[in-house]
Amino acid sequence: MKYLKFWKESFEIPVQFKVEIEYPKIAENRQSSFWYYDKTIATVSDGFHTFVIRAQGEIDVSFTEDGESYGNEDAVKKAMELKLTDNDLDELGRNDRFNRNNWFLVEYYHEESNEDVEVSIVPVMYDDAIETAKESFDEDYIMNQGDCRKCKKIRTEQRFDL
Repeated sequence: MKYLKFWKESFEIPVQFKVEIEYPKIAENRQSSFWYYDKTIATVSDGFHTFVIRAQGEIDVSFTEDGESYGNEDAVKKAMELKLTDNDLDELGRNDRFNRNNWFLVEYYHEESNEDVEVSIVPVMYDDAIETAKESFDEDYIMNQGDCRKCKKIRTEQRFDL
């Protein structure tokens, strides 16, 4: 009987994790990865598994039709000077002004293995990137990552004080 109770309860308890914002969202209308060039924006961790969200990739954009091209930090600074928003960046994209743009990357890190594993490239929006990391705590994903079977056993024992 104890085994059945243990099994049933272990699958009803959600994984508890902590979201740590390392670089706060600039504004609701500035969520594109463009604004966070080369920044780690957040980590999501349960103490055994950590998902790190970083802006990756190079930026190269021209803000006018025949204007100068700006790259990386200079592009972000110029866009801030021009008081642009995500909607303005979308318009630049529709007008083929981006030669390159960055994205958010969610990487998985296992505390024991010291390995980084790319989980996914997510939509280029700040809130979506954090939500993707939270959703990555799906048991199926974690259970398929090598030593994580050991981690699940440890987590379960800690929850039930066995």
